[in-house]
Amino acid sequence: MQQSSLLSTAWEQYKILKQKSEQGDIEACKDILNQIQSLQIPDTEKRFYEACAWSVGKLVHTLTKQNIETSAWVYPLFACIRNMPFPKPSAGYSFLFKSFFNIIKDTPFYLEFADWWGLEHFQPEDYQPVVLPQYTLQPIAYRAYMRYSKLLLQELHIPGAVQHDEFRIHEFQYKLDRILQQYPHYDFLYYYRTRLLLFLGEKQQALDTFMPFARKKKKDFWVWQLLAELSHDDDMQFACYCKALSLGTSDDYLVRVRTAFVEKLIARGMYAEAKNEMQRLLHTYAQHRWKIPQQIQNYTRAEWFQHNYPEVHLEQLYKQYAPKADEALYFDLPEHIVYVNHVNPEKGVIGFIRDQSCYGFFHVGEAMARQLHLGDALRVRLHEQARHGFYTYATLYPAPDHDFPDSIFKSFKGNLRLHPSGKYGFVGDVYIDIAHFKSNLVNNQKLSGRAILFYQQHKQKWSWIAVNFKTAEK
Repeated sequence: MQQSSLLSTAWEQYKILKQKSEQGDIEACKDILNQIQSLQIPDTEKRFYEACAWSVGKLVHTLTKQNIETSAWVYPLFACIRNMPFPKPSAGYSFLFKSFFNIIKDTPFYLEFADWWGLEHFQPEDYQPVVLPQYTLQPIAYRAYMRYSKLLLQELHIPGAVQHDEFRIHEFQYKLDRILQQYPHYDFLYYYRTRLLLFLGEKQQALDTFMPFARKKKKDFWVWQLLAELSHDDDMQFACYCKALSLGTSDDYLVRVRTAFVEKLIARGMYAEAKNEMQRLLHTYAQHRWKIPQQIQNYTRAEWFQHNYPEVHLEQLYKQYAPKADEALYFDLPEHIVYVNHVNPEKGVIGFIRDQSCYGFFHVGEAMARQLHLGDALRVRLHEQARHGFYTYATLYPAPDHDFPDSIFKSFKGNLRLHPSGKYGFVGDVYIDIAHFKSNLVNNQKLSGRAILFYQQHKQKWSWIAVNFKTAEK
């Protein structure tokens, strides 16, 4: 039969395929697809094969709406199309992927389908979000890579389920790298890339990959869980688990973290704390009627678990060790010692100075602002340059017992010149906020104390403000 006649026959078959796909007649569609392939239409007939892709996608949509058991038809249908030379990339080819995606994305078959389809064949519009009247969908390409990453990791961690194919992992890593270069806002792909690197034993590269993403998501418990796995230091792992458990996440999500933390507590001989964590774990398992893992069952039979211990407060333990985890997240930012030179509890703002080249304000919240006093030393890691005098900080902790540098502190002594309002006054050039100290002072009273430098923005000049004082002997 001549090529033109074969193509004409193929188009006639396509018309029937289109009709049957709209009806959801899976058996008829499979027969037609097999007949089309037997005609051996050249892959140069792109319009024809793209039309077939649209019809197969339509069939999948129709079957999905009919609530037919997916396993009964998905793989047999895939077997009928896997050798068809669909044009790629193309709108029809993307439609074919989208049709299959929602019904196979949670199954191991998705990996095989995605390998066949080729995630590199998405069109430019597939990398953009889909805006719908009620909500916005993440880009299909982003969702496709996310799902592939998750299922690949699950497959790799099933003992004996597959032969670990490092070539496959490296090939997918290459694809992830390329996507992240083009679309760096696809945040969660950094997480999966880190997990894959960790599986390959490349801890340092995994840490370098994960750190920028971790800083953005530092309020999520799983960030600290992964940082614990990436760390070589036992103390840092302990701190990261404390941080993960301190964030107020529902216990349902913390089973793996809490189990790992119990191991750390046992290793340190902290049996009272370990038993307390175990009781929380057991409550979670019982609440959801989950099967209790053998490891947890073994702990309940251990001698240390049978003892009664004094009451422990795990939240205090978390609070004690969590700051060390913050330091791990920002290890590459230099730590500075700064001093408080302004406190406004109502607005949750403090002023600080390191030296005359670094000074400004922080938003610390009302609770912390009320705990701080003028002259207090703080250990702080600063982010970028201040905006309108306000800095953002990565970490901020008290730094007691620090010296008072002469470059920003000075002692003063003299008679108080009290303002008629009685709210403030001066000793020499030192400003004293009497209302702040809640002191009853009178004019010309002799005072001595320590003052700190403060930059008056509205006057554009440096001045001194008292951080403490006492009445001096006459």
